[in-house]
Amino acid sequence: MTREHKANISGIQYGTTRLKRWISLVDDVAVPANPPPLYLEHRQSLLDVITQVLDDAGASSPNDRANRILADTLTGNVLHSSAIDTWKKIFSFSQSAELIKAPTGIKASKVALAPATDVVLENLDWFRANFDVVRVGDNLKAGQRYGDIEIEPMAQLVSEPDDVDCYLMTTDTPEVQDLFSELLPQGRTTHVYELRDALSGFLFPASGYHRADRILEAIEQVENPLVVFGRKLLPTTEPIFLALQEQGANVFQISQFDRMERLGVCDASHDNEALIDTNAILTFSEALYILIRLKKGRFWIYYDFFYNVGWDADRAVDSYAFAAGLLKIAARPTILGMYDVIKPVCLNMEQTPEMARAYKAMVEAADALVLTSKSDHVADYLRNTIARDKPVKSFYRYSFPPPTYGQKLSDMDGERHLVGVTSFLGEVFEPNRIETRNSIRSLLRQKIHFHYYSSNTKVIEFQSGLSEAERRFFHVETPIWDQAALIKDMSQFDAGWLVGDEATIFAKLICSIEDRNVRELFTLFVPNGVPTSSMTYGAAGLPVFISRQIKVMSEVYPEGCCIPLDMGEVDNIAAIFEELDWKTLHSRMQAERNRFDVRKHTLSLVTFLANLKP
Repeated sequence: MTREHKANISGIQYGTTRLKRWISLVDDVAVPANPPPLYLEHRQSLLDVITQVLDDAGASSPNDRANRILADTLTGNVLHSSAIDTWKKIFSFSQSAELIKAPTGIKASKVALAPATDVVLENLDWFRANFDVVRVGDNLKAGQRYGDIEIEPMAQLVSEPDDVDCYLMTTDTPEVQDLFSELLPQGRTTHVYELRDALSGFLFPASGYHRADRILEAIEQVENPLVVFGRKLLPTTEPIFLALQEQGANVFQISQFDRMERLGVCDASHDNEALIDTNAILTFSEALYILIRLKKGRFWIYYDFFYNVGWDADRAVDSYAFAAGLLKIAARPTILGMYDVIKPVCLNMEQTPEMARAYKAMVEAADALVLTSKSDHVADYLRNTIARDKPVKSFYRYSFPPPTYGQKLSDMDGERHLVGVTSFLGEVFEPNRIETRNSIRSLLRQKIHFHYYSSNTKVIEFQSGLSEAERRFFHVETPIWDQAALIKDMSQFDAGWLVGDEATIFAKLICSIEDRNVRELFTLFVPNGVPTSSMTYGAAGLPVFISRQIKVMSEVYPEGCCIPLDMGEVDNIAAIFEELDWKTLHSRMQAERNRFDVRKHTLSLVTFLANLKP
């Protein structure tokens, strides 16, 4: 990295040309002439460490990543303070309306909002007060009315460009962002993130670290605190920490967004939806402050929760380098939480040598590792290779099975009902599921119901393309973010569905990797994978149809309840259904529900944590 480049970073350049244009729009906010020294010092410390990781990883690589990555990718995460810690706050500033209008360069008075997220619907009065015309688009909610506003299909919203001056995209889900980026006109569209970042960059220096100091004090008052550190903590990870808390652990959660995979509607500093009371939604600057200054306890840092890798080796390097930076500058011992033990990739494969080195740097920077979706076989492999001198633990993402299950729909209508909670219809770029939409059609043609928890617009598009006969068996279920409620609701179905095309994509991936350790990790990835959705199905008392390549699941599920199936067999699913003894399968799942109950497994994790060096 050049000295000149570092000087630009130290000067806090806020990323895009648009943000620079917005400086004049927020100049009436009281801001000191110079940000607090720690604000720059902490960021520069992290950037320096990340740069060194990238320099080392790219030492024998022909690209110039170390000189470009900070400006391209990491700058957005590190330099933007994200001081707007709840989305509702955006609409308490008079400047926000001007920021939405700014990209058009005209006196905009007509705004279109998409998709119809809660933060939009709860603030319609604010939009009405600041714009003459307010329109809302969302294919999933089209036709619903909110006062005088009826939600429109997206095709209608964008078909009349003269009737809209500016657009606001209001989603934080990456795959939905990608979809709406294609639908909404460039040059007239502002992202809600950009509003937050523009305001944050100028509001944060005035607020300082008072809140972070209070949280530090609270953490340091208890014995052996465990601080869970991530950008956005997911409902599927929370049962682990709640169970630890019930065993006497002092758990604190720190994130930049609420637990929901949508725009947040929680209070400014606390996530009311979280299972754990001791949680805080902080700015990245505050979280970094705590990471550097904590004097007691240890951190559990999820590397997966800062970047959406999207099967891209280039982004994987970013993810590993960023996590390595956090681990290296942490003031207390660290546990590297691994939602995935490694990120599978198929794009920019020329970057895989650099990716392998960055991955090893991340593992080396941690004091201990906990794998939450891979079996003991993978933990043993890491313990014998990359993490030879480190404690490694495999602990699945268990849940809380309900005391009783719901009545089966099949008992009422005599038909068969499958359920899915994992993307199957191309909503996200997952090469192992690109062709799975055809297998779903095959289910429907064989008169098997498929219930799908999703609010993605591509699901509605898929549904609209079905024949009338097929549509009778396809059901879009409203997403339930509360894990316990979801499990209870899912228990009414016959079985979970987790059939993909893992063999093909991973065979290509394995053949493309030069580094022996990383190649062998990918070889172990599928056979030893324990997907989150499979544990959710299990907690709901459901047997699961699952790809034959995911072999370890037969050890996780009760005997006979994990039903191996490949995509080539789906056309015979009706006959397979008839051959199975569903009453016995459901009784066995009910009798052995403890397999999926996090409370029945927590003691092993408590022991692992207790044996870590202080």
